Amino acid sequence: MGYCYGHRISAEVTPLIEQPRQELYVQPFETINWSKARNNIAEVDLYAPHTKILNFCNSILSIYEKLPNFLGIRDISLQESYELDENTDFLDIAPEGPDSKAFKLSKERLIDYMLGPEGMMMCGTNGTQVWDNALIVLAVIEAGSNCVLSNLDAQLFKLVLLIGLADDPSNHQSMIHALEFLDDAQIKKNPKDNERCYRYKALGAWGFSTHLVSKERFCQTVDILLSMQNTDGGFASYERTRGLKILEWLNPAEVFGNLMIEHSYPECTACVLTALNTFQKWYPAYRADEIK
Repeated sequence: MGYCYGHRISAEVTPLIEQPRQELYVQPFETINWSKARNNIAEVDLYAPHTKILNFCNSILSIYEKLPNFLGIRDISLQESYELDENTDFLDIAPEGPDSKAFKLSKERLIDYMLGPEGMMMCGTNGTQVWDNALIVLAVIEAGSNCVLSNLDAQLFKLVLLIGLADDPSNHQSMIHALEFLDDAQIKKNPKDNERCYRYKALGAWGFSTHLVSKERFCQTVDILLSMQNTDGGFASYERTRGLKILEWLNPAEVFGNLMIEHSYPECTACVLTALNTFQKWYPAYRADEIK
């Protein structure tokens, strides 16, 4: 988006474009001073006001973006777009035209996050299947033999039997299918160039969305969990806290706070501790001192 804006790439203004402009803005679109409008926020929405340092940076950047391709930075940004496109497995907006390979691969991924017809309904992820499945399995385990499911498969049940719960025969097929889904959903490789693209490693983890698990793979999961512990001892939602708290001074989102860096959360920390404690019951020797 920054590259497109920097080069002032635009389409012909049509009635379809003019109509929402009239609905969204209280004055003609062409008369809006966008530099002044940057801080024109409704008081009810102003949860995290801009800091003075952010306003200063915005002023400097508004001057810079009017300059030509200074020091070739926009060319560097374009190359960054190519790398991020490949790093996300083309689940984004492709940087090339309709005949390019990148665009065609991105088009194939649209179904992953477009749920409604004609693009009328979108969501931030392609679902919460792993999350939902794990919670259902936990509920069945806690409910024990009092819970009856239907139409499920035998490897997950083997795991459940080891825990000694959910041993009702009517649940066997359901539990096995649930385990097979979790087995298939485990991430078995890191994203390409993840460090270059500022993404944390993923091998051994499970994504938020879309055979008996081996000891090696369980150990990979423990490896990545232990590596994600923050300096305060807690765990965040998807990666370590990698920046300083002062980055919150540059938060441009007036309606949200504490979003520039990851923070430790009690629920995430509790889940990791529970998982590590369960792992130690079956593999007490693996990284025992660190887990304790």
